[in-house]
Amino acid sequence: MHDDKTRLRVVHEFVKRFRRQGNRQTVWGWKFKPGGRYTHRMSYRIVEKPIPDDPRRGVPDPRLLARWNANIAAGEPLPQSVDDFRRAWNRTSSVDLAPAVTKTERRVQGRSGPIRVLAFRPEGPGPLGAIVHIHGGGFIAVTPEAAENVCRLLAQKSGALVVSVDYRLAPEHPFPAGLEDCWDVVQNVHDSAADWGVNPRRLAVSGDSAGGNLSAACCVLDARSAQRRIAAQLLVYPAVDLRTDAEGGVRWSADSYNVPADQTLAWASIKYFVGGGEFFSRAYLQDRSADDPTASPIVANPADFPPTLVVTAEFDGLRVAIDAFSRRLADAGVALRAVRYLGIEHGCYTEVGVYPQAADAVDEVASFFNAATAEKILGKMTAVGRTLKALVAWARAKGFLGTAS
Repeated sequence: MHDDKTRLRVVHEFVKRFRRQGNRQTVWGWKFKPGGRYTHRMSYRIVEKPIPDDPRRGVPDPRLLARWNANIAAGEPLPQSVDDFRRAWNRTSSVDLAPAVTKTERRVQGRSGPIRVLAFRPEGPGPLGAIVHIHGGGFIAVTPEAAENVCRLLAQKSGALVVSVDYRLAPEHPFPAGLEDCWDVVQNVHDSAADWGVNPRRLAVSGDSAGGNLSAACCVLDARSAQRRIAAQLLVYPAVDLRTDAEGGVRWSADSYNVPADQTLAWASIKYFVGGGEFFSRAYLQDRSADDPTASPIVANPADFPPTLVVTAEFDGLRVAIDAFSRRLADAGVALRAVRYLGIEHGCYTEVGVYPQAADAVDEVASFFNAATAEKILGKMTAVGRTLKALVAWARAKGFLGTAS
């Protein structure tokens, strides 16, 4: 049995590891850049990052506004069908900012057959950390190629092997087919770590939108397993609640947004995913219940999740449910960092080289990954026999780290 001083030293080591040199500040060991500001409406704190050179809330980034206006001028219709979404969302204007990262295509044997993955390896000696990346696309669209540039940049910034999963898509393959593919890849990367050239104790999942849902669902499955494989989850505007209002889902409210009424294009972007979310949920779940924790991770036991990064966009209809999810994790003592980018919409994360916020978000993901999976900390955590979230909860209960407010 380890005493209180031993546990406190472990927490202290994590806090020290997360601190960064330079002009960054720290609060309870969580870093934020100058210019980021905290909001205090909930039981956890959100680091708000403003538009570059514009501190205002509720106004679109000029690059995003230019894209909206260009789409309107071109008369480009919004996607309406599965085929429409696949054509629209497989296009990308992102830029390769990490050309030195090498890409290989592999096949992982899953329960339903081979699963195609793209592996992005940065320069440097191994064994590396590993991030299994799960792309977004409403469960119905997008391939790993559309997310290639964000995976390349993430590999370069994190120094980790990034494995992007080409999971089966709905409606042809409804829930839980895509999730099974993702979970099979997570298990394979961990259990065959030597073959991948990675350290199995430094494994995380990452994903945006629907991919954030699948990443969190993998953590739910991981909590059910006898062997905890996932050391951190890195979620970018994740779809954590697929329930409708009638099914008990988190009720959306415009009052949660500090966006002026005259910002009509911003409101259209926000409401697009409020109204369209049910379309993707129906295509994915079909006749299955959204109350399953692997379908709606918000209903899972929050204490089962590993250290978590949650990145959100100001103009995102999913934000209300994501904030509720983050609050549940924070209240359960899960180590959580929440970051919100002002002036951008859902979907901007993969547009590296287009929006500066995308590259900054990749830096957030990489930094959190390296802090949460630091080899020294994981070794100590194994020695005391519990995960970081329990240690942080214990330290807060003892008054060593203060309390979130």
